[in-house]
Amino acid sequence: MAFYTFRCKDCGDFTEHHHSIKEEKTFSFCPRCEIRSERLYLAPHTFTMNKALKNKLDRGSEPKKMKKENITGSKLKPKKPQSSRPWQLG
Repeated sequence: MAFYTFRCKDCGDFTEHHHSIKEEKTFSFCPRCEIRSERLYLAPHTFTMNKALKNKLDRGSEPKKMKKENITGSKLKPKKPQSSRPWQLG
């Protein structure tokens, strides 16, 4: 189910509802004057979304702040040089 908004140069904006989003709708015809109208690309209407879902989506785009102690997995420790002159081989 998809809603597409189009702009008619004479009548203004109108929205169409389509059951399938398989085909890309780049234009449509105005329901009033039947002039070819181009599609408007607008931001999604998040104000109609469930508040918990909207907050989760908003938080998902922010990087998480972590401390070195809280990172799971193998703990990386800096390797100590085996000799007093690490630039020399052997």
